[in-house]
Amino acid sequence: MSITVETSLVHALHRASQAVEAVVEKQLADLGLTSRQATTLMAISGMSKSNQSELVEVTGIDRSTMADILRRLEIRGLIRRPRSKEDARARIVSLTAKGEQVEYECRHVLVGAEAIFRLRLGKGEAPLLAGLQVLAVAPKEAAGS
Repeated sequence: MSITVETSLVHALHRASQAVEAVVEKQLADLGLTSRQATTLMAISGMSKSNQSELVEVTGIDRSTMADILRRLEIRGLIRRPRSKEDARARIVSLTAKGEQVEYECRHVLVGAEAIFRLRLGKGEAPLLAGLQVLAVAPKEAAGS
């Protein structure tokens, strides 16, 4: 099978990701957030007790980038990270009241961004694309082969 730029699934996914990222970044700019920061806030909101390792797992953001994101969000007063009572090495991450408000605004912005892309998709394509998250595990499995 011959693959070209025009027929490459890898390239198509990359280009689609770039397009989505550009729209999302533009819409989040008014909040002063990047898409990864917004994703992190939403992940924290969806977890009762989260730590950095769990956030890395849920978001797919690498550990060092996540550490930087959490530091920046803490400086802005959007999260707090007290040490865990069970494990002094770990920090429990949670949203502040200000963080909850910004996270709510992020969700509103992302609903608008998603609407832009859903309009371009045919019936049934959005759930199909959402299901592609299973591919996130593929590189780890392939590395072990």
